[in-house]
Amino acid sequence: MYVNRNERLNIDFKVERLSFPHLQTMDPRVLHIAPGKNNELHRHAHESLFVVLRGEGEVRVGEQWSPLRAGSVAFVPRWIFHQTRNTSPHEELVLLAVTDFGFTSALLGDYDKRTRLASGGADAAGG
Repeated sequence: MYVNRNERLNIDFKVERLSFPHLQTMDPRVLHIAPGKNNELHRHAHESLFVVLRGEGEVRVGEQWSPLRAGSVAFVPRWIFHQTRNTSPHEELVLLAVTDFGFTSALLGDYDKRTRLASGGADAAGG
């Protein structure tokens, strides 16, 4: 669904959408972050709930960093900048991300393309 790699910003991750044909508002995804890497610092209109399936890391929500390990749960409110970092040098960090992207998109249209920070973009470098 989505892959982003940028050595300069230490970004290396991919997102896979899980298929549940009858879901109306939830949008479950699996996020894979390579060892020692992170995703970009970004924000969006949908809420996110992260459940760590495997690995260890940290999640930044606003200005606060919190540790993550298998079984941890983190919540990201709408429009809050956030980022997830894999702190293991060897093991992939795998998270289940459940969002209300479908519902929010139905209300706001294709907002994600307008608001998510681009790979290598000027705003992404600030994170």
